[in-house]
Amino acid sequence: MKASVILTMLVLAAAGALTWRGHTRMVAATENVRRLEEQAAALGMIPGSTRPPSSRTGNRHAVDGKALASSLMFPGGKVPDRLATGRDLATLDAEGMRSFVREIFSSSVSDPEKRHRIVLTLVKAALADRPQTALLLLDAYHEAGGKTNVLETRELIPGILEKLAAQDATAALQWVRETSGRHPDLVSVETRRRVLTTLAAGDPKLAFREMDKIGLEEPQDALGAIMLGGNTRSQRLAVLDALRGHLSEIPDERLKTERATMAMQQFTYSTALGGIANARQWMAAAKFSPEEMELFAKGIANSPIPTGENGEWIECLTRAGAGTSLDKPVQDMMKTWTIVDYQAAGRWLTSAPGGPAKRAATETYAGMVAKYDPATAEKWALTLPEGKQRAGTLSIIHQEWPAGDAAGKTEFADRHGIR
Repeated sequence: MKASVILTMLVLAAAGALTWRGHTRMVAATENVRRLEEQAAALGMIPGSTRPPSSRTGNRHAVDGKALASSLMFPGGKVPDRLATGRDLATLDAEGMRSFVREIFSSSVSDPEKRHRIVLTLVKAALADRPQTALLLLDAYHEAGGKTNVLETRELIPGILEKLAAQDATAALQWVRETSGRHPDLVSVETRRRVLTTLAAGDPKLAFREMDKIGLEEPQDALGAIMLGGNTRSQRLAVLDALRGHLSEIPDERLKTERATMAMQQFTYSTALGGIANARQWMAAAKFSPEEMELFAKGIANSPIPTGENGEWIECLTRAGAGTSLDKPVQDMMKTWTIVDYQAAGRWLTSAPGGPAKRAATETYAGMVAKYDPATAEKWALTLPEGKQRAGTLSIIHQEWPAGDAAGKTEFADRHGIR
């Protein structure tokens, strides 16, 4: 695999945790409303008016946008509460929103900084649950000459698009395509990734169809984003099924293998972040092929698994991958676990069910503890069946024997016929 591909995959893995947690931030964002409403009050946008919500159901045009801006920005005047303001703004069509913004620029607010804060407050508070209207307002604001800095763009756009994609995938994709031409600085790589991730949670097959059209130059960026989609049993299985369908349409075997590896790496990373309890709900139903199981187990072994879950993951992988050799990933997981907490690893090994996975774990554990507890290592090695694996483990223990115990090392070698 090319070095550039590997580097990008590592970057994706680092960003994966942030993207995975991005969905929870959508809920947390609503907790900022009180703070934002306080800012709105400081700008003259005082909530609590008794004005009833607009009774209109159709779009309001330019004259209504201007009137709405005038009423909202009237110095010292009271305006509708957050929900009423959001409803009023949501009734404006594109021209009505342009008129609304023009009024803010022309007569209602003369201070550019105050205008800017007003627009951001409207987007974050009044339109927190109306992503399509929030984007319409931002579009009109930028067309009128307003600007958002890089940090504001990173804070606002991905989250808004994520919400819109969950509500209306077609509208989100259309906005990305249209805005990429008019305001490319507003549509970052992260924004495109998060749209794909949200699409994949609801319709992973659509996400795969759109991955080459959304503007991500590197296939691994798009694949990684899609494989983060969803966290429920049905969503995880649907993403895996969509991946299989996508790979089946690739005639080039080398490219197919490369994409499968990249996709499964991100899939396993997000699975590990979701925790063992979540994974248990769907792994048996995934019906992994031997090739898929090898990639999946390797990915789990290389993911940041909580220390207390290592043994459970080994057992879960063993059940899901019955008939597949998992020695290498099991050994990798056991090695990491033994370094962090060898006592916990030993306790798990004592009660672990027999089989190839336990033998692989035992071999690794014995070799790891030999340098500071060779007697325990020897006991574990002798639980292995006679043959190549036991002999190899005893040889490793001999090699790792503490340097200050030459006599013990010699006796050990004599007991086991090591020359």
